[in-house]
Amino acid sequence: MLVDNRVGAGGVVGSQWVTQQKPDGRTLLAVASAFAVRAAIDRSVPYDATKDFSGVGQIAISPSFMVVSASHGFGSLKELISYAKKQPRGVFYTSAGVGSTAHLHAAAVAHLAGIHAEHAPQRGTPEAVTDAMTGRVLYCFAPGPNAIPLARAGKLQIFEL
Repeated sequence: MLVDNRVGAGGVVGSQWVTQQKPDGRTLLAVASAFAVRAAIDRSVPYDATKDFSGVGQIAISPSFMVVSASHGFGSLKELISYAKKQPRGVFYTSAGVGSTAHLHAAAVAHLAGIHAEHAPQRGTPEAVTDAMTGRVLYCFAPGPNAIPLARAGKLQIFEL
């Protein structure tokens, strides 16, 4: 098996590449749950998620964690929300791309908390987590394998929702 990790645009880059391969059963695409969401909210994706692909099965389940830079020193999610509401120009959050699960989670938090927050999408999860860890954005959502080691190292703080 050869793994060709084609990241970018919340999975669109790799997905488009797969549609250009011969449909002989030798090319598999592993996607996050946001795959179908992206196609539903962005009509410009260069494929039809329901016609150009055939589902095979679920590989894994990965919880998503809200993370912020440990340097902020928030004691709770309530403190983060209070801080964000006091910012006259609002705050920024990031994600692995428009329509990604992390994007939808982060936007929902902003909406439900009444925070003025702007999305600053990244190329992928590692870049998004780095932006949160360094404080370039206030928060993001990340899967456990990306968030937990950095939280244990004291670089990220994980919030319960």
